[in-house]
Amino acid sequence: MIRPDSRHNLRSVYMTSQPLGVECMQCQHRAALAHDKIGAHRGNMREVRTLSFKCTACGSVANTLYMFHSQGEVDDFLAERSGDARAGPSSAGSFGPDGCCCGRVHRAAASDNRASQAAPRSL
Repeated sequence: MIRPDSRHNLRSVYMTSQPLGVECMQCQHRAALAHDKIGAHRGNMREVRTLSFKCTACGSVANTLYMFHSQGEVDDFLAERSGDARAGPSSAGSFGPDGCCCGRVHRAAASDNRASQAAPRSL
């Protein structure tokens, strides 16, 4: 598991074949966001650190992002907060019809490929 820096873009996330991890710095809620929900694809060169997320549990916009090398790392990341030994793929966050991720951490305008910092918003 690594924390993205200026070398990492959404293409980098896509190439890992793993979701992007998001942890709220205030309440420690965690989610694993699928590629299609964050706009990760082969041609998207937007820097990962420019993505903006808001935790609906506590309203904080302060979060930490993580990139993973394996599904085991994703499972461990999600299990660490829930207290389970391994959370399994079901806790990787399913998205409802309103675009909600686990009902707690929401993606702000991450799918647009602009370099500007959009204000975090709940979906």
